[in-house]
Amino acid sequence: MNVRTFALLVAMMGLVFLSGGSASDVRAASPPALSILLPVNNAVLGNASPVPVVFTVSNFNLTEPGTGPSSPNAGHVAVFVDGGLTMQVAVDAFRLALASGPHMILLQLVMDNGTALSPDVSQSVSVNVTQGPATGQPGISIAFPMEGAILGTDLYLSYRVSNFVLVPPGRLNVTNEGHIHVIVDGSFYAEVADYQP
Repeated sequence: MNVRTFALLVAMMGLVFLSGGSASDVRAASPPALSILLPVNNAVLGNASPVPVVFTVSNFNLTEPGTGPSSPNAGHVAVFVDGGLTMQVAVDAFRLALASGPHMILLQLVMDNGTALSPDVSQSVSVNVTQGPATGQPGISIAFPMEGAILGTDLYLSYRVSNFVLVPPGRLNVTNEGHIHVIVDGSFYAEVADYQP
């Protein structure tokens, strides 16, 4: 083996060593990620209770707003409800007080100065909040008058409502809440939105 061949062999081994060594040490950093665990998308949330929101983040440090330098690896979560910024959080669980009706909840990772990450890291869910129960078939039963009763000219009606909350007419259509239409002899008689007609 001559000197020239030996030098070429050493140079090739060096290239293989350097390229192999540097390739194993270079790893692409995983980008930040956010995932909403609760509420699930299209959930019906009942009893007018605050909505629990639970999420996870990875490859991103949650910090209180205004406490550190702006970095794409740290910051907080901007919480939007129906397109409007509602709050900023640095914890992975919180509650939202929402009115009855459909809502869109969007969580977005932002740097300390409030700037969204690029590319955007966000997730949203749709929920339907009701003052009534979240599940169960609504029902109504008439306690008085009994079927076949002979009545005077005044109408007294006593009823029981189950799995349903009475609210004034004119509100959004929401699961398990609304009002009662009283129909007498096939004709509309009154709208009732309370338990004491």
